[in-house]
Amino acid sequence: MNRDEVLARRTQPLLGPAYGDEPPTFRHREYLTVTYRTDPDVLRGIVPEPLVVTEPLVDFEVVAMPDARGAGSYLESGQLVHVEYEGQPGQFSLAMYLDNHPAIAIGREQTGFPKKLGRPRLWVDSDTLIGTLDYGSLRVATATMGYKRHALDPAAAAAALCGPTFLLKKIPDIDGTPRICELIRITATAEIEGAWSGPGALELHPHALAPLAQLPVREIVSTTHIVASSFAYQPAHRVHDYLVRRRTDMDRTEFDIYIDLYNSRKYAEVAERYYAPDLKMIHGGRLIASNRDEVLQWLLDVHRGATETFEVQRFESTDAGLDVDIREVLEATSADVTNVSSGPLARGHGRITYLNARYLVEDERFTEIRLTVDATRTEDYVL
Repeated sequence: MNRDEVLARRTQPLLGPAYGDEPPTFRHREYLTVTYRTDPDVLRGIVPEPLVVTEPLVDFEVVAMPDARGAGSYLESGQLVHVEYEGQPGQFSLAMYLDNHPAIAIGREQTGFPKKLGRPRLWVDSDTLIGTLDYGSLRVATATMGYKRHALDPAAAAAALCGPTFLLKKIPDIDGTPRICELIRITATAEIEGAWSGPGALELHPHALAPLAQLPVREIVSTTHIVASSFAYQPAHRVHDYLVRRRTDMDRTEFDIYIDLYNSRKYAEVAERYYAPDLKMIHGGRLIASNRDEVLQWLLDVHRGATETFEVQRFESTDAGLDVDIREVLEATSADVTNVSSGPLARGHGRITYLNARYLVEDERFTEIRLTVDATRTEDYVL
């Protein structure tokens, strides 16, 4: 096989691949879902940023898929956590247990569904819908529901099945370090055959390798039974890449551009380009300004009737931000300057001050500027 032929194969083995080329679609997909309230502190400890836990709600579900294109017939069970991403509600898929290898393989490899081998079951026992999950030979979850007690609005049922689901796609490199680590968002379409609610109960059993019980049941919120005559996932989208670090430093070239703009008295451009909205400026241990607008106003007040020049004498980028030594030359050219931390400056006089400046940087903007004056080296002069 040449390179193009290798790349054309969707997966391996090259002979008898684990799954087919067409994306799976489903007919007569049947859900038993128990929504329950759990421990919020536990949830916040396992849900990855930038997802946010707003309410400590979890869906335990058992899903029967008797007609899945490319995978056949199988069942699936797992837990989904209610979350928000940038203010949009959705669910984070925490764990899924299946009895079908093609479905496990394509879900993990392509999209990042957290699938592993398990034995779910879903059946009707007299007037009760029952869903169970076994891991190996041990029962780890049992859900029960009164069978078709109250009809639900089909549109609401479709919205519950098709809303955003977030997945953590992790694929290691050959040395075990992350090669891919992304947050994926996926939605679906569905046609509802029927949907019902009813009384429900859920029992979770501790297990080292199927730890559903680590999200304990505090309160049953709702229980639903939904049958979708058709169901299909829509194309997934990457919404966050954990391997792309947020920029927390700034190189010397960019910092010199900042200094040039500053020395040119282009303070509005400096503020827009380099100052975060919540920028704090601290001078000599005293908070001078607590946001970008206040910093800009302080600069305009200080430099009214004066010129200021910064000369960078030492620049170091550290894990804690930028550590910079600056020689400041301030000259009162057309008025007395009173709003200066190092003391008033009369017209026609100048002052040389040596500063240590520490800049905290996030997303290429300063979030804090902390200035310390070396008073022993400060000198005044007459222009």
